[in-house]
Amino acid sequence: MTNAADNSCIVCGSAHSDLLFETTYPEHAYPGTFAMRRCRGCARLFHSPPLPAETAAAFYAREYYFFLRNLDAEFRRTADIYRRTVALVHDRIHERRVLEIGGARGCLLAILRHGGWKTQGVELSADAAHYADTVLGVPTFAGAVEGYAARAGVQPFPLVLAIDVLEHVTNPVGWCRAVSELTEDGGYLVIDTPNADAANIETERADWPGFNPFHINIFSKRAIAELLTERGYSVERLFSYGNTPRPEPPSSWKRRLLRHPFLRSRLALRLRLADRGRVAFQRVRSLLGGRVNVTHSLAAAVTAATRPGSYLDMPDAAGPLANDCRGDNIVVIARKERRNGR
Repeated sequence: MTNAADNSCIVCGSAHSDLLFETTYPEHAYPGTFAMRRCRGCARLFHSPPLPAETAAAFYAREYYFFLRNLDAEFRRTADIYRRTVALVHDRIHERRVLEIGGARGCLLAILRHGGWKTQGVELSADAAHYADTVLGVPTFAGAVEGYAARAGVQPFPLVLAIDVLEHVTNPVGWCRAVSELTEDGGYLVIDTPNADAANIETERADWPGFNPFHINIFSKRAIAELLTERGYSVERLFSYGNTPRPEPPSSWKRRLLRHPFLRSRLALRLRLADRGRVAFQRVRSLLGGRVNVTHSLAAAVTAATRPGSYLDMPDAAGPLANDCRGDNIVVIARKERRNGR
């Protein structure tokens, strides 16, 4: 099925796309049918029709599933993020100042602050930004990166991080323009995002882990290179992770059964209740025991993050899908070109 859209692709300008699938996501209270399309020009995957920006923003309120995760688990996950992002550019940054866009509850910036970096976060969720500020001590602007870039006196940074962010952005061009303003000439932007070229999409289709209603733009290697190059960046390194092909999914009737809206909504409700119970327990424990748990989790994450080596030394970096960058996620390390040849 093809579509000649009224509006051209925001990245490459193509007006043609192909429908990959349609589904629903009752577990996320997503309104209506979820349709994922692939741009014929740059292979970017996108929602059609897109949600209005104000509707999308409402998803990131207090009950957003990502912010209900256990803090200990988040710090462990963040240590892995450090090793496949900051560890690869650490020695190239002339001044230890870093901006993280979409910093969530501040775990990655807390690790960097512990290592002597001057940190600044930008987070759309006011609740997550407040947590980063008050619990982890990471200064965080609550709002969109475009709003932060427009503030008077904001200085560009030698390192900008955007981890698990670009797939959520409703206007990638405006987002990238603001990010460019916040990156020093000669500074680095590191992006970690789901991979539209992932081989596992071919077999898993709508069951691929990178697909959910919050991921409204999923970039291919070509699309992300075009987006960055036109905004003054040169891509120095691009690689994938999650480089292991997964087996064929269950037979079609089993998949339809597992994706039945009633079954999925009941399971989702139980999962959300369990998540909220864990969050409530963590809050009570924090009130009773101060920040002992946070301190312990941060210390363990710092140790894990800063051990010798990086992601490129791990087995997954040489997995079957690595050579063609067809793993589930991609990491892009881009440098902002110096103006006037400086």
